[in-house]
Amino acid sequence: MEEFRFVDAHVHFYDMKHPKLHYAHWQPDEDHPVLGPQTRKLGNRNYLAEDFVAEASPHGMVKSVHVQAAIGSEDPVDETEWLQDAYSRTKFPQAIVGHVDLRSFDAEFQIERHMQFENFKGIRDFSYGDYLVNDDFKRGFSLLGKYGLVSSVGVSWPDMNKLVDLAKTYSNTIIVIDHAGIPMERTQEYFDQWPT
Repeated sequence: MEEFRFVDAHVHFYDMKHPKLHYAHWQPDEDHPVLGPQTRKLGNRNYLAEDFVAEASPHGMVKSVHVQAAIGSEDPVDETEWLQDAYSRTKFPQAIVGHVDLRSFDAEFQIERHMQFENFKGIRDFSYGDYLVNDDFKRGFSLLGKYGLVSSVGVSWPDMNKLVDLAKTYSNTIIVIDHAGIPMERTQEYFDQWPT
């Protein structure tokens, strides 16, 4: 029988004592906005690339993609630099998806700063409000194709039609939907509304 091998396409490493990185959703005294108090446990320890490799490699994990975890850090490029250093030590992660505020006037400058690091491959922008139809966001989003970057989008089903329109407009950019569209319920009625 052939050995099972897989790529972990969405992993988070974190160092709660890092002098520059902040993990807003994983603080030991705060509840995660979606997952609730369960994530408080994360704030009580670190989970480094070495921990991940030790746990996942015996089960067939051969590559990984790290998706932005240091939410609330002053400079998101610090996380990319930290992860590139982790790769130098462990050969993981092979790809880094970092944060850029695509609505910002300096989005391209921030992308270029991330691009200094070889394993930087994509952008995660949580944004806020009705951002998928925002002209400033679209201007920034158009840069992903220029730099050959993947988009990681946290969108739930009510906004997926807007995401489809964005994908049609920028068809040269690969879009990954974070957390399978963030399902909030497990009812038939809810899933019947899910776009197909």
